[in-house]
Amino acid sequence: MFFKAMNTSNDIFIKRKAIVKTYKIKGTIGEVNNPKAFVIHFSLTVSPSKNIVSGIVKIRQEINKQCIKLNVVGKIESSNYYTNNNVVHLFGEYLVSLPPLTIGCYLEKFTACLEVDNNWNGIGSFISGAKNENNIPVKSI
Repeated sequence: MFFKAMNTSNDIFIKRKAIVKTYKIKGTIGEVNNPKAFVIHFSLTVSPSKNIVSGIVKIRQEINKQCIKLNVVGKIESSNYYTNNNVVHLFGEYLVSLPPLTIGCYLEKFTACLEVDNNWNGIGSFISGAKNENNIPVKSI
């Protein structure tokens, strides 16, 4: 869409840029029906104009019912291989307490890389401590 701005010396045409607001997306990373697999539930706020994401990630394994909750930040890039896909990188840290009879805790890093379409469906991988999953499904809810 164009509109015309008047200038005393000549007419200038200015192209309007579409304004895309932030939006929220929820979904899962991993094999949800596999009780031994680690499944990540994410709730992210996406800012397409700044190419950034931020939100909360919960890492769960159904077999031991343990849940790790952490804040993440990341960035979105267009994929060089597929025109309608985006690559999303997520980064975060969480505190791990040592088991009883030991004193202390340490920070564990979390990273994920997702290749998703505009509906946030695709494939991904993540590393969290000793857990490393590759080529797992990403599905929006």
